[in-house]
Amino acid sequence: MEANWRSVFTPPEKLTVAEWAELKLTLSERETATPGPLRFSRTPYLTEVVNSIADPNTEQITLCWAAQCAKTIGLFVMMAYGIDVDPGQILCVYPNSDLAKSVSRNRIQPLIDDCRTLARHKPNDRDKFSLLEMYLSRCTLRLTGANSPANLASRPIRYLYADEIDKFPAASDKEAGALDLAIERTKTFWNRKIVCTSTPTLDTGNIWRRFLEGDQRYFFVPCPHCSKKAGTTAGFQKLNFENLKFDSSLKHDDGSYDLDAIRDSVYYECQFCKGRILDKHKRKMLQLGEWRATATGNRHRSYHLSALYPSWIRFADVAIKFLESKDYPDSLRNFRNSWLGLPWLREIHATDDSEVFAHRSDYKLRTCPVEPIAVVLTADVQQDSLWYVVRAWLPGETSYLLDYGQVPNTDALLNVVGSVFDGPNGEPIRITHALIDSGFDTKEVYNFCRSNRFIPVKGRSGTQQTTPVKWYPIKGEHLNLMMISVDVFKQALQDKLGKPLGSPGAWHLPEDVCGIYASQLTSEVLAKKKDSKGFDVYYWEKVREDNHLLDCEVYQLALAYDLRLRQQRPTAPNEVKPKPKPQESSSSVNPFVRRDGRSFFDFGRI
Repeated sequence: MEANWRSVFTPPEKLTVAEWAELKLTLSERETATPGPLRFSRTPYLTEVVNSIADPNTEQITLCWAAQCAKTIGLFVMMAYGIDVDPGQILCVYPNSDLAKSVSRNRIQPLIDDCRTLARHKPNDRDKFSLLEMYLSRCTLRLTGANSPANLASRPIRYLYADEIDKFPAASDKEAGALDLAIERTKTFWNRKIVCTSTPTLDTGNIWRRFLEGDQRYFFVPCPHCSKKAGTTAGFQKLNFENLKFDSSLKHDDGSYDLDAIRDSVYYECQFCKGRILDKHKRKMLQLGEWRATATGNRHRSYHLSALYPSWIRFADVAIKFLESKDYPDSLRNFRNSWLGLPWLREIHATDDSEVFAHRSDYKLRTCPVEPIAVVLTADVQQDSLWYVVRAWLPGETSYLLDYGQVPNTDALLNVVGSVFDGPNGEPIRITHALIDSGFDTKEVYNFCRSNRFIPVKGRSGTQQTTPVKWYPIKGEHLNLMMISVDVFKQALQDKLGKPLGSPGAWHLPEDVCGIYASQLTSEVLAKKKDSKGFDVYYWEKVREDNHLLDCEVYQLALAYDLRLRQQRPTAPNEVKPKPKPQESSSSVNPFVRRDGRSFFDFGRI
């Protein structure tokens, strides 16, 4: 009897957040590749991170991490602890509402259902446990998209979890940025917690700014060789890509990298003893690792982690990804962001006409010196005319300008679409894809697209779109609109012009290209200014009024991206190409059908 009373009045054992999570949480197959009870043995770097949510001296937590490093698992652990142990109103913000619903359906609700400790907080009324609003026993969990300002500007909250904040809409003339609106909702709570996570993008992005505002913690691990020699844990260091060693000279006869041989050569070199650290050493190194602050954060812990740390990502995976990315500036940016967890530092460079003319090759306008896999026409609509560009594309995203110009109306544009270009063996080359800007005179453009099988395209500037290309069904038009992030592809075009001919993804121009093309292609330059908070902001500034051919080339790059031309393997020099089929006469050939009989609908979506 005495023992029973003692058990009732004895306070529960004080557990850290990580200890509570290992006792209570179970991960489903929808949550992780290793379902079952949660264990931090594979991710020791998460232990301090999740424990910090219960630290009364910590108000803000920022995770600037590479992709697939378990930062979302850490966020869910902190959220679950708040639901069960230290409740308060919770708001989870994702880049858009669709993503918020998907995360709720596939990750958060299964986590609550699979954990009896959390499931007991569920309401009996199913209607109070919806995808975006869950009324739990002692708190309410709400999810919303950063694209819904009204949902960010109401209801006070104690816990704010903001995921992938670099994809949140930026501030506009009408209102503050989405992240600032969400943070405003926490200011009435003295014990508020603001948790922000993201893979970085630019040095002006939300996550990198917040990381620098915090105490800038890095995970230091001991070298297995130094510690063995010293008889203790020595050689503590943070893992840097510069110390990843591999033999990039191993190549095939055609000049491509011998990835299998390179993979076997990869190791990490200790910065102290120069010893070889291999994947098999990672698990023990991580267990002995520790977070070290490198700045003063003022109640703000900020953590950085690269893909060199997780045990499921091999050193060779990082090296191979770098070799696959290094020849393409935008892929290299993705490697720096998603693998190294570092922002891309944009270089302000004003492209001039001479840099454009440096891409002239030994062929003339309206001739095609190669056998393309796609020939694309893009058009920019003006009040009194249309400007157009025709470009031939090869695997690997190499391209050749075939034609450009200005026509008075859409009838004249259709004549351009029916053009036949001279191929490398005298064979006719025809247009396979046709896109037209729908930003001006939109209704008429939609009617034209529907009647003539063009794809309507529209550009957005800034960070209002989470992916470079999105397709939207146009209500009542039986068309799909191709929406693109113009800033992404303007930067990609500048990168193309900065690459020499002969490099992968080269940008070829005919020898008789004129100054009008070069002038319009360089009509905008990347500029930088300070925002209201004193942070740097990049934008594209017009230095000449006419930029129509620039817009056309931006649309070209957007379609090449959507067709995944870069992922297609270029033909090796000794590879035999299939013999082309006999051609029909030019008068009977549909200009939207390739020579192999495939429609351009096989390549694009409409």
